[in-house]
Amino acid sequence: MLRDLIRKLILEIYELEPEDIETRDRVKSAGDFWKWDNASRALGLQSREQIETERGQLQTYQARLRSHAQGPHMIRAFENGMISVCHNPFYKSFAAQAGQKSSFGKSLSKWLKTYGSNSKDMLSCVAFTQPIGEAPWETGVNRRAFTASMGFYMQGFPVYVNKNDVMSQTLGSLPQGLVKHQQASGIAKRAGADVVATELFGLDWEWAGEVLLDNWQPVGIYINLGMDFGNQDAGEALADAMRSALATGLPLYMFDDDTSYGQVEDVNDFLEDVGMMDPDWD
Repeated sequence: MLRDLIRKLILEIYELEPEDIETRDRVKSAGDFWKWDNASRALGLQSREQIETERGQLQTYQARLRSHAQGPHMIRAFENGMISVCHNPFYKSFAAQAGQKSSFGKSLSKWLKTYGSNSKDMLSCVAFTQPIGEAPWETGVNRRAFTASMGFYMQGFPVYVNKNDVMSQTLGSLPQGLVKHQQASGIAKRAGADVVATELFGLDWEWAGEVLLDNWQPVGIYINLGMDFGNQDAGEALADAMRSALATGLPLYMFDDDTSYGQVEDVNDFLEDVGMMDPDWD
């Protein structure tokens, strides 16, 4: 994993194409984002100097993690599914709110079919130090990615773990030239210098607001009753989401905010138990 990470870091330098520079200048002049350094990272429009600086910070984090007394244990916990590492493909991130990111609706099975084997690309996750299926004792930044959402439990290599949102690259918002450039090694994600003070090491923490996860594998699904289904009937939409989740063959765990219902295997039984079953449904 360390060799793969080093290779990925070497290949991530990308020189912006003319059309990328036009996009960068247009977005920057619009003033839509609170800080350009974070916006340029999220949208994949950074200069060589920015990339090199942040790449060095990532290498420094990895060195500190591996030398930390609990560092190897933390890496094993992420890789072996000993803690909850949650990726929500539908989360309204910084770049998604800017209208840049493509949508997969609310289909977990569609996302899994499209992206589920592309573990070379880093993913942004939240994490908490409770076993899969149990609720977090404490939440923090980006809590809605778990408490008001649905997504996948993941296991994989923790490239970077922070208490806060690190405004990393948003995969659906990157220039096609950058995607092609990093196709062989997988698309990289990085963090800025403004979050170094809140980096996490070992397992002496409760909640990580953003984890950059590599070499990942989906190992389960979580659905939270607090999620927003828009204009759909909540019970019917929830039933559809649960059936889509169970169709993947992955274990499904249900929650209500930060309360766990544990693993669920039957959609109708669960909806009846929580009082959301419509007698007219088939």
